[in-house]
Amino acid sequence: MPDTTSDSTPNNSLGYIRPQIPEFKVPPFAGQHYEAMVPDTLDLADRARLAIHAMTENPNPAADYEPFWQVSFVPKPLMSQNYDAPSIMAKFQESVCLARIMCGSEQNLHVDRCWMEATLKKQGSDGLLYMPVRGRPWAYRMNSRNYARGAWVDKRKNQILYPYMNGQLLRTMSLYALRDQGSVWTECIRGVVDGLTKLVVHAGKYAYPWPGPLYAEKEHPPDVQPQFHCHLMGMGMITFGLLDAYRHTAYEPALALAGKFIAFEKDVLFTPEAEFLTPMPGARKAHVHEMARIVHGMMIFALLTNNPDLLAFAVKNYEWARTRMDVLTGYTPNLIPCPQWRRQKIRGVMDTARIDDYVTESRNGCEVAGLTDMIGLALWLSETGLGDYWDDVDRWVRNMLAESQMLDTQWIHHLPGSADVSRKLPPWQTYDRVAERNLGSWPTGAWPNGWFDDDSPSSSFAFVHGDTPTATRALYWVWHRILKYSGDKLAVNLLLNRASKWADVDSYLPYEGRVDIKIKQSVSLSVRIPEWVSPNDVRVQVNATDRNPVWHGRYAGIGTVGPQDTATLTFPIGERIDKVWIEKKQYTLARRGNNVVSIYPHGRYYPFYQGGHFRSGKTQWCKQARFIPDLEVDW
Repeated sequence: MPDTTSDSTPNNSLGYIRPQIPEFKVPPFAGQHYEAMVPDTLDLADRARLAIHAMTENPNPAADYEPFWQVSFVPKPLMSQNYDAPSIMAKFQESVCLARIMCGSEQNLHVDRCWMEATLKKQGSDGLLYMPVRGRPWAYRMNSRNYARGAWVDKRKNQILYPYMNGQLLRTMSLYALRDQGSVWTECIRGVVDGLTKLVVHAGKYAYPWPGPLYAEKEHPPDVQPQFHCHLMGMGMITFGLLDAYRHTAYEPALALAGKFIAFEKDVLFTPEAEFLTPMPGARKAHVHEMARIVHGMMIFALLTNNPDLLAFAVKNYEWARTRMDVLTGYTPNLIPCPQWRRQKIRGVMDTARIDDYVTESRNGCEVAGLTDMIGLALWLSETGLGDYWDDVDRWVRNMLAESQMLDTQWIHHLPGSADVSRKLPPWQTYDRVAERNLGSWPTGAWPNGWFDDDSPSSSFAFVHGDTPTATRALYWVWHRILKYSGDKLAVNLLLNRASKWADVDSYLPYEGRVDIKIKQSVSLSVRIPEWVSPNDVRVQVNATDRNPVWHGRYAGIGTVGPQDTATLTFPIGERIDKVWIEKKQYTLARRGNNVVSIYPHGRYYPFYQGGHFRSGKTQWCKQARFIPDLEVDW
């Protein structure tokens, strides 16, 4: 039977609230492209190139490239759209833009333009962003938890107000404004901020959307009490967007509203000891992704407002949360144990609805999105000197983040339960090239040793696309901070491959304990040595001549180097065995440096840590496309 595919809506257009939009330009992703022979080791820019493929090939071209959010692999690979797709589309927009800065890929550039046009078409006269119902028959297809119930809809205009999406698009539009320095996006950002300020409930030092961030009503009593439910954690996305709007446009009302949100989040969603809470009857677990994102926002706000108490709170929370992870691999459970929620300082009404996952003791996979938020926290805390968590970042990026990106799709067609079956599909589903279109994606609930649990029933071979854009964004966060240039000083924080205008870093890890730094500008160079290396074992050479470094903590100060110089650091690298317990099961890890090169038991479905070639100690080489962007945004 031939495929029955459907990548088109019925013969009607999408009913945007503003069909006519202002003119704007899309700045090119300009920079220098070249090729180089480099060690065949982890290259984040190359991974970003694959992520662009997934995020621009997956979406539905007949719906302005709104993503197919849900992907299932059996009995036949199938993609579906539903209510969540608008917020995922906004995340795709941000992450694709960041990934193009990393690698210079021009694959499907037309998708970026279409997304930008769709964003402008969503803005109403009140400044808020709306998703149309007309032309999107999947608009009310909610997931099994039905968390979008009560979404506020303007019946006259058939528009859905989704505050969470407004927050994400504030991030995306801030990135656009930063890149083009024009007025269109800045004006749109101010409109969204003003619209959100009017939409939410203001209660002294607090502000909150009512009844929640996923569905908020415009018409409500000015003093209505908050509704306590687990979806309040979604406020963090709005806060994050407001903070980016302020950072990149200096619009003061965005910072003021973010401060009120953060005060509410801190007093409702955390204990005084900085532990996560979930406002739901009987809840004893918390969602790492949404909660860590809130803490990330708190940290940024604290830095912007010079609030040492809030910074100390963020550090305390990070230290608490990382003990709930596997710190060697970065395995981050979707939900982690937390104190039972108790009514906090703010009076409100408890929503009696329950989501059993927040109560039960069942196992749950690694949500890559939660891992990426913990990586973000570790980066910001390290960069600002509030702690030294560079090795956390290095371990988690090399292992769970890198290993769980899908680099091959052949295995999908051999999953148990696979069958060549077809049925007539509605407009929100497709069979078309599903596996190929999702190459470069990340899973929703990875297991320590593979994409899916070894004991998964065939109905579980599925994922949703919230993790692919967050993982890609984390790639940028890390890539941007591998090197730090300030004045005439260049610091190498992570021994990962990186091309830049100041120097190129070629990392031999984990084949060999070696890194070459090829200098392009005169700088004073320092290099951070990982925690598993003793400074006494490090040999530093510049153009094959030994230098004695000056040590500052774990940074080897190499001194002045000039164009055409190559600084080489070598050190011993050995293999060690660790036994860890993850989700009530023991695993044996073989590690070289921070890289896990083998895990036992092995995974059954797209197994991780197939790094036997690294154990030879003989570096393999490859020709790698490299890109140095003209504009590298601080993100």
